[in-house]
Amino acid sequence: MLLARRVSTGRGNDSCTTKSLGGAFRTMRSCRSRARSQREGTSDKTLKELKTAFPDVVARLVDKRCWGLRAGTGTGSRFVLDFGGKVPARNPVRNPNLTRVQQRFRGELSLFVTCAWRLDARTHVVCGWADSNLASGDMVRGLRTVIGRRVRAINLCMPAYDLEVDFGPRTLRIFCDRTVRMEGEANYTMECWRPPLDGAWHGEGYTVLAGGRIARARLRGASTRLVDARGAIVDR
Repeated sequence: MLLARRVSTGRGNDSCTTKSLGGAFRTMRSCRSRARSQREGTSDKTLKELKTAFPDVVARLVDKRCWGLRAGTGTGSRFVLDFGGKVPARNPVRNPNLTRVQQRFRGELSLFVTCAWRLDARTHVVCGWADSNLASGDMVRGLRTVIGRRVRAINLCMPAYDLEVDFGPRTLRIFCDRTVRMEGEANYTMECWRPPLDGAWHGEGYTVLAGGRIARARLRGASTRLVDARGAIVDR
């Protein structure tokens, strides 16, 4: 069964300087730990609701511009892409390998990939999960080519929730190869934040686990401060 959301949009020409590594990995691992602890008591009804809701969650990527990348030495084949608006972090990340924006913000939508993946161009393979993750290696250089581009479409493939993210000249293909239920089984996680209507950002993390299972956890760590159209923090 193929679940798809397709919307044709223009591609942004914005450029964004990216650096590797960051607190996003610790934050998302925490999200996954909460998801694992919560799913033990999840009812069948809730599991069905998650399977119904997840395609709509992933579809929020469509038309969002990718502005941040965290990848490189120390993270193996894992990486994080940030999309859409910028959510101010409650505690900025003190990592000299990140830009000032990445230290202070996380994406309105973030994709944290820990399973097998490949980035394709129309006529050739750009890079994949087994390539060198050095700053000058194929993995990091290849992933940087999606920065500044908008997502044109997504394809979500059942039963394992393999994901394809279409950037136009590039397509990120995520293969959910974690099939055994064990610690660290997660394939990828989508973090989603909603603008603060009551003075606080509200976030949820959806993790694709082994065997086509979905777990959900509430996110913490966002600031109550607002952000203007340029991404600058507005103190009230």
